[in-house]
Parts: sequence; structure tokens; C-alpha cells
Amino acid sequence: LFHNEHCISLTSILIVGIFAGNYTSTTTCRCKVYSSPEQALLAMEMACRPIDGEPPPGGGGRARFVDALALPPQQGGKVVVMTADYCDGPDREAGETLERLDRPWDKWYFERVRERAHGRGLEEWTWVHPARDYIFRYDRGCFWMARPLAFSFRELTPATFFFFLMTDSNLLSRLLFRWLYTAGRLYRVLGRAPPKVVAQKIVAMDIYCPLRHAAMLIDYVRCTVPISTPLWLCPVRPASACHPPGPPGGAAAAAAAEDAALLQPLAPHAAEGPRGGLLVNVGVYGRVADGQGHLHSRRLEHWAAAHRARKMLYSQNFYSEEEFWNIYDKEAYRSLRERYGAEGRFPD
Repeated sequence: LFHNEHCISLTSILIVGIFAGNYTSTTTCRCKVYSSPEQALLAMEMACRPIDGEPPPGGGGRARFVDALALPPQQGGKVVVMTADYCDGPDREAGETLERLDRPWDKWYFERVRERAHGRGLEEWTWVHPARDYIFRYDRGCFWMARPLAFSFRELTPATFFFFLMTDSNLLSRLLFRWLYTAGRLYRVLGRAPPKVVAQKIVAMDIYCPLRHAAMLIDYVRCTVPISTPLWLCPVRPASACHPPGPPGGAAAAAAAEDAALLQPLAPHAAEGPRGGLLVNVGVYGRVADGQGHLHSRRLEHWAAAHRARKMLYSQNFYSEEEFWNIYDKEAYRSLRERYGAEGRFPD
């Protein structure tokens, strides 16, 4: 038994070491600025396409990580597309350095992107980050939701100084309150806040939109929702592509894709069914000063329903029962509840 315990311990250490290896490697991130959402979305689509018809291990396309930030009009309105992959470290001969993101004096990721694209007016650059920092880059500052709306005060008082420390992204606030500025903690804070207040002050949702409608959605958000924060754009494979790998082409592959879509009828990436193409998750996260967040959210829900898009249901939803079942397959939902014994145990 003693010998077996040691074997188990050594095996556990080996397994942990293997997984930890992914977090001790580095990533190279190529950032390119586009003047319009249409150009940026085309670049994202190209980055998601497989090379020579052969997707890399684990699926995906030419880059392992692909996403983008659409800056608000006040900051130039440009879209920065980021494509990244694992690498062996910075190329010292080319002048590359390792850019860390986890220290108090390191700016939040969106601030670094904004500074390069808007502040310096750069069109393209490359960063090398520790892989762990890059993978969790949006956790610090919860994307940008830990940063408030702009405010000003004429006279510095203890109250205004404390408010500045708590809310502004600066070295001192990041040093003192970094434990608070994480996605998980801020999400729990929102969960404890009165739902009515959250609905009035905040618009937070992810909309899975067909690629052909994504630029239209970005323009619609900018024209109708009074937020001054970026929009997060992330390509998403459709449900029909999320099936075990098999021989490409043929009736068997088509049937597998259709089965994969049918197995996820309520998922946001199954909005277009088994024939759907690449989707774009448009993340709208911001605070509104007019106190009409629920009305802006309703408009976005209506837009999504009219353009074959779906929300992720983690956020507040304002659908009527009839509207909800016009979007989702009620029979499939009932079938899932019966299959997994939810009837009589979990509320409908």
C-alpha cells in the first residue's frame, strides 16, 4: 500500500507537470489594425480557415487563438484583430521582449491594445507573452468592466480620492484592489446586486451572430447603445462542426455534422442548425449613463431574433415566454428534461 501510494503521488506530479508545461510556454500575438469591421471580420475568417484543407490538431485554422477588439468611436473606432500561437520565446535578435500581463504595474490588456492602436496610431505589431498571461488576459479587469464611466471632480476630497482609487485603472488601484478586479469576483458582485439596478445600469451580453451579419450588429450597437467600451469579437465554430473527427466529405461526414447540431438545439452556436457557417460572438459589456440598460438590452434581443442570432443565456433576459419559444426548440427542451430526470426536481 505504501509503495502504491508513492506511485500514485509520482503519477500525479507527472500529470500536473505535463499540464503545467502549457502555462510555462509562451505565445506570440500578432496584432493588426483595420479601419472597418468588414475588413477585420474578413481577416478573422481567413485566420480560422484550415491550411491546405487540413485543420491543425484539435480543430481550428491558421492560428490557434483568434479574437478582436472593436474600439469605440471616441477612440478612433478601429478594430484590432489578434492572432496568436505558442512559440519558444521572444526573438532577442529581432528585439522582442517578454511582455507580462499579471503584475500590478502591467496595464489591463485592452488598455495596452488601445494605447497602441489609438494612442500611438500603430497599424501592426507583435507581442510575446507568457502563455498563462495570454490565456487569462481578459480576467484582469474583467475585460474592461472594472473600469467605470468617465467622471470628473472639481475639488479633491477624501471621498473623491477613495472613489478614484477604487475605480480608476492605475498603478495604485491595481496594487491595492487587484483581488477585486477579476471576472469571477465581479460576476459574484453582480449576482448579489439588485436585479433592477443591474438591468438599468449595465448592458452585458454575448450574441452569437452569423458572420454575414456581424458588421451590421457592430454598427447597430454603436448607433443605439450608449456605451464607451470596446466590443469583443470572437469567432465560433458552428455546432455542426463540433463532432468527432472522421473521414472528410461524404454522406457519413454530413450525417455526423447534422447529428452534432441536433444534439445541441439550445446552444447559441446552433442558431442556424446543421447547415450553419462560422459565427462571431459579439460581446457587449458596458455601463450606460441614461439608466435605460434594460431597454437597450431588449433592442439587442429583438435584433438578434430578427437576424438568426442567439444570446448566451448567462445574462439578464427580457424575453416573454412566447418570444423565447419562438427562438428555441421547446420540444427538444422538454425531451432533454425528461431524459435527464429534471422533471419535478428543477423548476421549468
